[in-house]
Amino acid sequence: MAQYDLATEDGILAWLQSSEYDESKSVATVERLPEGAAGFVYRATLQDDARASVIVKHAEAYAARVRHWKLDPSRMDVEYEALSYLSSPTMQFDKNIRTPKLLYYDQKDNILVMEDVGDLPSLTGWLQRGVSHQAERTLALHSATFLREFTA
Repeated sequence: MAQYDLATEDGILAWLQSSEYDESKSVATVERLPEGAAGFVYRATLQDDARASVIVKHAEAYAARVRHWKLDPSRMDVEYEALSYLSSPTMQFDKNIRTPKLLYYDQKDNILVMEDVGDLPSLTGWLQRGVSHQAERTLALHSATFLREFTA
């Protein structure tokens, strides 16, 4: 178990600054993001370049947004395996669909560090904003193509 409260920004910052992740010593700030119902999702900004950041995900034995929902924190192992598999060269079917690059995984503390793809909305957030019929069709086509290749 971690010596820091990883359900807080300060705890994640302290963990990053003491971890084995290569870029962790240069982390300046950590901000919790609104995404993540089951897990904690943070953006860590690097000191040397305010534009450079990574996403840090952490799992506890409960849902991040509904703490009385008990969950197995080893679910982060599944996310790690899925990201590793989906980012492999054999899974690159469509240049428009890809997972964030996995940068570091700490199985003991249930922490994933991955590429920050920017201020993009989640799929749910994007759809809730209202998108054109053409954008919906394009997304459906790309997703269907990816799923067809994935399951073939």
